[in-house]
Amino acid sequence: MKLREKVAIAQREPYEASDSLRAEINKILKEIEETGCILRDVGVGIVDFPAIRLGRVVNLCWRMGEKRIRYWHGVDEGYFYRKPVKPDEFYDEEQILRYVIMSREPLIEIEETEETMHIIVETRGVPDEEVKVQHNVDSVKISWDWNGWSFSRSFRIDRDTIVSVVRNNGIVEITISKSRRPPLSREGRA
Repeated sequence: MKLREKVAIAQREPYEASDSLRAEINKILKEIEETGCILRDVGVGIVDFPAIRLGRVVNLCWRMGEKRIRYWHGVDEGYFYRKPVKPDEFYDEEQILRYVIMSREPLIEIEETEETMHIIVETRGVPDEEVKVQHNVDSVKISWDWNGWSFSRSFRIDRDTIVSVVRNNGIVEITISKSRRPPLSREGRA
């Protein structure tokens, strides 16, 4: 029996699915995610793969039945926002090594709307507990001093903001919500 059929049984009859079936499904799903893939929908068979497109982290997207990976979407978008892959826009393995592994500059992505600003920082292996996020009256600062590597960046914000911080496996996501905000300005550098 294929994984998809097992998952369908477990979804249709959750109380009847055996503990061993649930454990087997969870083990397989964990193995898939440990490869770096993000399993979005088991039933439909949608899998995302992190990639770098034009210097930004995005997800390559594959759906069961597709012969190869032909689409991508932003990390904050989903399946319905897929765009065709143009190979010359994506980094090859050598470029990824040079850009991601050897660079001491963290990847910082800023997405801004009228209501929110999302700052996503990939901390390049710095333990979450070493990354400091400070929210002052008019700025948010992210910094660390770890293993001889110091980094600091500040973002000016309006006084009437709500700031939330989520840390997850080397990614720090700062969300700033408010009704009015002055233009974004950055201060500080590594």
